[in-house]
Amino acid sequence: MKTLKPLIIMIVVILFANQTKAQQRIGFIFLDSINNAMQRQLGVAASIKQYEQKLTEQLNLISQRFVDETGSIHGTDGMWTKHDLSKEDSLLKERQEEIRSFSFKAQKMLREKVLELTKPIVDSIVNATKKIARARGYDYVMNMSNQNILTFNKADDLTVAVKELLNVH
Repeated sequence: MKTLKPLIIMIVVILFANQTKAQQRIGFIFLDSINNAMQRQLGVAASIKQYEQKLTEQLNLISQRFVDETGSIHGTDGMWTKHDLSKEDSLLKERQEEIRSFSFKAQKMLREKVLELTKPIVDSIVNATKKIARARGYDYVMNMSNQNILTFNKADDLTVAVKELLNVH
């Protein structure tokens, strides 16, 4: 009985010790704020806008060619054969498909360009956040840009520290 009592106490202490953990620290950043500031500072937004304008100009050229070609249909004297109409109809459908196809392709190209230009920025923000979190003892860091948390401790906001580490103004 005497040897059993210390063993039971030791088991209870071990079980209790395993159930109690140190409180985990949760910090947060406003990722959109940092990302937007970095994009402005690095001129990424201007590059994206310029690329978008280039794609829009290309689409406008294709559209203008479509308008020019369809204008020839309306400028005739009305003497169309069925063969002529069928040929023109095929051409119009071809141009409409070309416009639609380029439009989808341009949207995809723009998404890829945005990702190409912004991924390094997001990666640097994540790396800086990890560095600060480790240095300050945070277990988790949340992105508050898209959250609906009504109250939080401002002391856990790491946004300014991340901006300082990245030299973002």
